[in-house]
Amino acid sequence: MVADFVAHIGKKLPDDVVAKLEELGSQETAALPKALYETMTKNQKLAVELNRPSCQDTGVLQFWLKCGTNFPYINELEGLLKEAVVQATFAAPLRHNSVETFDEYNTKKNVGKGTPTVWWDIVPNSDKCEIYAYMAGGGCTLPGKAMVLMPGAGYEGITDFVLGRGMRSIVRKIKRKLGLGIRKIKKRKSYQRMLKVGRECERMLFNPTFMRMSMAPTCTASLIRQR
Repeated sequence: MVADFVAHIGKKLPDDVVAKLEELGSQETAALPKALYETMTKNQKLAVELNRPSCQDTGVLQFWLKCGTNFPYINELEGLLKEAVVQATFAAPLRHNSVETFDEYNTKKNVGKGTPTVWWDIVPNSDKCEIYAYMAGGGCTLPGKAMVLMPGAGYEGITDFVLGRGMRSIVRKIKRKLGLGIRKIKKRKSYQRMLKVGRECERMLFNPTFMRMSMAPTCTASLIRQR
């Protein structure tokens, strides 16, 4: 069932995302933007009709689990998810995107060291489990940078790095690391600005709807070209 679901999300965007794309497309008046939205709409239609992934790059699988401590299969979940990814890779099919970097080979199964990525949210005294799957692409989701700032850089240094070089790789750790080894200048505007940006990014990155929306621009006209 999970394998079928993984294959399905590579072929069809959620209804709310499709509706939003249609809404945005209807607001365009210039020729090029309208053509782009029309292409995405046609691409999604062909993906369903031809039973093919809507983008030639189906990304690296990531799973968010909201799992109760009493869920009967909690100990087997990661193994089951890996097996589901392998099955979906051949059934969908999905692009082979899991590479063992230092051994220099592609596993051709979309599983390997750290893939698929599984994020856990453990719920005490619950026997339920919710699974959110996401195909993370190298074009807009996974690229990121990390940097160790000198203590003297202060919160201005963090703000400059986050706003100037991209937020994806460090936003999740902003609150956790905030203030460690950095001089206290909480009254400065840059600190308040950085906190606001951090909270907003954290809200978006852990919102399943936002994650689904972030997939939309990556869906190209690959199916149209193949046809």
